[in-house]
Amino acid sequence: MAERLNCLILDDELLLRELLKRSIGWDHFHLKLMAEASSAMEALDLVDTEQPDLIFVDICMPIMNGIEFSSIVLNKYPHIKIIILTGHDEFNYARQSLKIGVSDFLLKPINSLEINKTLTNLCREIRENKNKLKEHWLLKKQLDENLPLLKKRFLEDLVSGTLSPVEIKNKLEYYNINFQSETFQVSLTEPSTKNKNESEEENLFLQFQCIEYINQNLYRHNDILAFLGNKNKIVLINSNPDFFHSDYYESIKENLSRSFDCSISIGVGMEKQGIDYIASSYNEACTALNYKVVEGKNNVISYSDINLKPDAENRDISDSLNEFSFYLKAGIFDRSVQVISELLEEICTNAAPDLSSLQIPAVNILSRILNIVRELDFEMKVFQRDITELYNLVFKIETLPEMIKYLSELAAMVTDRINKNNSQRTGQLISDVKKYLKENYSNHELSQNMVAEKFHVNSSYLSRKFKEDTSQSFIDFISKIRLKKAITLLQETDKRNYEISEEIGIADPHYFSIFFKKYMNMSISDYRKEIK
Repeated sequence: MAERLNCLILDDELLLRELLKRSIGWDHFHLKLMAEASSAMEALDLVDTEQPDLIFVDICMPIMNGIEFSSIVLNKYPHIKIIILTGHDEFNYARQSLKIGVSDFLLKPINSLEINKTLTNLCREIRENKNKLKEHWLLKKQLDENLPLLKKRFLEDLVSGTLSPVEIKNKLEYYNINFQSETFQVSLTEPSTKNKNESEEENLFLQFQCIEYINQNLYRHNDILAFLGNKNKIVLINSNPDFFHSDYYESIKENLSRSFDCSISIGVGMEKQGIDYIASSYNEACTALNYKVVEGKNNVISYSDINLKPDAENRDISDSLNEFSFYLKAGIFDRSVQVISELLEEICTNAAPDLSSLQIPAVNILSRILNIVRELDFEMKVFQRDITELYNLVFKIETLPEMIKYLSELAAMVTDRINKNNSQRTGQLISDVKKYLKENYSNHELSQNMVAEKFHVNSSYLSRKFKEDTSQSFIDFISKIRLKKAITLLQETDKRNYEISEEIGIADPHYFSIFFKKYMNMSISDYRKEIK
């Protein structure tokens, strides 16, 4: 009788687990349901303790997806067979899981015929492998498969500075690592998809692609080691002085970004003498990579090139925010954007720039923009987005240039609206002033200052806007009104000069004579003779 094989089902949905259990011919294939789990973390513990022969795993799960889980399991237990369960929308992504050693994948909704057809071949393969392998060979195989993981952990400890010189020496010998020189340089490579809404799975798969490409194409010699470090950054330990230059890292960036159509950010630490100082170069590489907040993505940033300033933890930005608010309310776009740029650049270019140092002041700037919109009683649709989305976008932006661009666009929308409103109000003001002058030109006291006071505006502002609107000065405008009225009276009445002068608002008849000759280029008496 065939040996029973142990099976583990991993799916976060109870209904799907039940459906899968009913679809499998357990007795026919001599399978035993060893356990079922609703999360990857729970399943990993079960894999370690129960050693299943076969695992059914859903591709889409919270915290850790099916491909991540499968990669961890297969790294430790390559003999375990894994079948990925996937929907149509995830089909292409699931197909890529074959590269990490997944045995097969099945499309949902679950089809009993397809499952049992797959199990026919897979169970036979498992039993053939069990018969071929001896127990001692299996133990050795497990050790061999764990060796890369152990080596990776050693390299992580090496760059973190937690190992003593003796431990470093012994483990270098154990893992057969022979650096060619005593000079080292560490760099960190961070790939990211160009799609801002990329899933965690897409990013993880991109990182696996990049590290595989680096190991296969760029580092086939023993003086440079590459591994996937903490937070999925690709760590390079370089002991070849011929490659201690920016052009070399630029070529890495170009190769990876071209091969996988992605953005590649690289932080490069400084050269260090002695393996004990690898951790120091690693920390510098981390700082340089964080500086992408300032420089933007898809750049090679060397620690030696960045201009570090003292960290301003408690910097008071209220003065800058007040200055920004003043220019924004005044509709002065260029100056408001200049204040945004200078404030964010100063905050971000400190000794340890990170996303929070960019996003926190950006939120304050956004709040000022929204307060001004409310204060001026504008409708929020001026932004074409709701308030929640405006704030969410701040936390999706990861670089200084992108943040300045985003906030500048919002400031432009507000200043355009302010200037449009101001233009409309100014046009109405000048229209009202012109009407007032035409109705009150006979007032001897009429002056620019008097009119400005009546309309509650600054006299200089009135003068400037009046000339912009009418292409003539305030004095010329009122003078032409008075002159036109004087000509009408001279032509249609027999009134004396002083009477006309009084009627058009010029108290001094002598000045009226001078005024008339200035504009008409003849005296009043000559004009009277001419019209007769």
